[in-house]
This record gives sequence, C-alpha cells and structure tokens, in this order.
Amino acid sequence: MRSKLGNDITMVEAFGENQQSPVFCSGSMPCDTHGNKTITVAVTTAPRKDCTLTYCCASIEACGWTPIVFAEPGSTETDYQTISNSVKLGIWHNWLNACRWCLENRSSDYIMTVQDDSLFHPDCKSFVDALVWPSKAAFVSLYTPKHYSRGKPVGVNRIYTKSLWGACALIWDREALQKVIETPTCKSWAGARPKSGSPTVMENRRKNPSTIANLDTAIGKAINSLALAMYFVDPSPVHHIAKFSTISHGDNTGRRNCGRCSDFEKPLLG
Repeated sequence: MRSKLGNDITMVEAFGENQQSPVFCSGSMPCDTHGNKTITVAVTTAPRKDCTLTYCCASIEACGWTPIVFAEPGSTETDYQTISNSVKLGIWHNWLNACRWCLENRSSDYIMTVQDDSLFHPDCKSFVDALVWPSKAAFVSLYTPKHYSRGKPVGVNRIYTKSLWGACALIWDREALQKVIETPTCKSWAGARPKSGSPTVMENRRKNPSTIANLDTAIGKAINSLALAMYFVDPSPVHHIAKFSTISHGDNTGRRNCGRCSDFEKPLLG
C-alpha cells in the first residue's frame, strides 16, 4: 500500500494504531476482535428493466443484515421494510432521503448505502465485523470498480480521486455521513457540470430536482472537502449485476464492474 506521495506505508499507518497486537484476517488485513458492528443497511431502488432488487436484498439478508428499501414510485415490491416515495425523487435525492432517514431513525454506528444492482458475497458481514476501521475513513466500499484495482495489492486500499466512481455498497461512519450530507457540495448539488458548460442545463436540473444524478461524483467531492478518506476492499466482495441502468448510464461491463471480483464459492476470511 502506498501513501499519497507514493511512499510505502505500513498497515498501522494506513489503518490507524491498534491498541493490541492485531489479528490478521487475510494476508495483511488486520482484524477487530471486539465483536459485531451495528450497521443499518439502506437500499435505494427505482424501476428498471430486469430488476435486480430481490436478488440484492436476498444476498444482504444471507450475510446476516436486514435491508431497508427506499423505493421510487413504481419500484418492484418486496417483503422487506420499505420507505416508499410518494413522488419521484431521482437518484440523488432518494439517496439523500435514505441517509437522513437512517440518521434520524436508527442509532447504529455505521450506515451502509446500497444500490439495488449489487450482489453480496455471503461472508460480507463476518468480514466487516472483523475489519479494523481505517484511519480517517468516511466509508469503506465493499465494491471496487476495475480501474481502482489497477496496481493495487489485495486488501483494503485507500483510493485518491477527485470525485468517485461506483457507489454500489458504501459502509459509512455515522458521523462522517452526517458531515458529508451537510457539506456545501451536497447542499447545492445539481449534477456534474455538462461538457457543453451550458448554464441552462444546470438551471433545468434545479427546477426539476428528480433529474439530478452523478451521486458518486458528489460523494467524492464532499469527502475531499472534509479531508476524509475513501477505502475499497479488493477483491471486491460485491458484484455489480445490472445489465440495464435506471438512468441510461450503460451496463455492468468494463469499468462498471469489479476487476478482481470475489469468488462466492470461497470464503472472504483466510
């Protein structure tokens, strides 16, 4: 693992000082031996062709977590607890709504925001419970897109980026999430600036907030403004499974999926 300046750094430097000698889960990933982490799991969903919501929620439940679904009008119905939007909020505001609901209605130490086209390795909860929370981490992502694996070792790697690519399964430190959604970036977000630079496009989005997207870009910018860190688990315990985007952003091939994808037939913990 390397620092921002390109220097090699130890696991203690990367993940923060552990008060006792760490137990290692797999390779050089230190383990937390103090018990389960309390996590609220929020799954955002919207209507899509060949909907994957049921598979997503079932895989989360198989890990030992209970998902709460935050659903746009017309979304696939499930047997899981569902917070249904009376009007379409759009990808950005549905995510914000889910975050605020979890912060206001749950007292868990961590909140995981999940997109409905994510499929979880069954060992995810055991892996997360054992993981020492990295230093200054706003989130640990259980999904690692292909290009974030390039040149990185197996483990939990800090990624430096101006924004962010891929927000399939982010486990948030509660306090960090509260700070992120209160940043000027998130309070004024109207989507990524169009290539044309047209102010009309931005104005139309503000008039029609359900059209605001680029969730991952906003998250990355907000985290950078707070000088917090983003960490990604590699191989990726979560796979991106949708072939159709709810907002026409393409399928799950190339950079829209993991490069080193975990094998669901093999345990995550070595």
